[in-house]
Amino acid sequence: MKTIAPEPSVGQTLAASAQANENAMRQLASKAGHFIVHFVEMCLAMCLGGIPLIVLFFFGAAQVGYPDLLQRFPELSVLVVSLILTLPMIVWMRFRGHAWRATLEMASTTMILGTGLIVLGQLGILAKGGMFEWLTRLACPAMIIPMLFRLDLYTGHHHAGRQHLAHAGGSDPEKPCH
Repeated sequence: MKTIAPEPSVGQTLAASAQANENAMRQLASKAGHFIVHFVEMCLAMCLGGIPLIVLFFFGAAQVGYPDLLQRFPELSVLVVSLILTLPMIVWMRFRGHAWRATLEMASTTMILGTGLIVLGQLGILAKGGMFEWLTRLACPAMIIPMLFRLDLYTGHHHAGRQHLAHAGGSDPEKPCH
């Protein structure tokens, strides 16, 4: 004998719909939170690691006879500072378990930004004296671009990174790795 299940009441349907909406909102908030935390981590790695290295670079340049390196060679200064800001971020991403592809995509943003600013300076669109300031202002926000292209990597949980590297050798750029 076949049993017929009773149809849900309007109240039950509305309650189920409300619960589904609430769960979807929680999941979205969680993903947004992971994205923001990752972005802040990248900015902190870049700044906390990069600023001391930048100070050492300009101090070293002054010690070898170039106390005004930024003014005399703004393009070189911007290129080197782009690299300096990129290095600690690469180290942090690898430490957090990111694959090389995702790491290099993220690292490329600061290098592309620095190169673009140099081109704008060479074309006279941007004052050469302002390139360094623009680089330091835009280096962190520029990282949002690759993050938006790989939401799966930047909206997931951080604790899975090292497990992912252990299982995949750190080479699968499509799998969430943090």
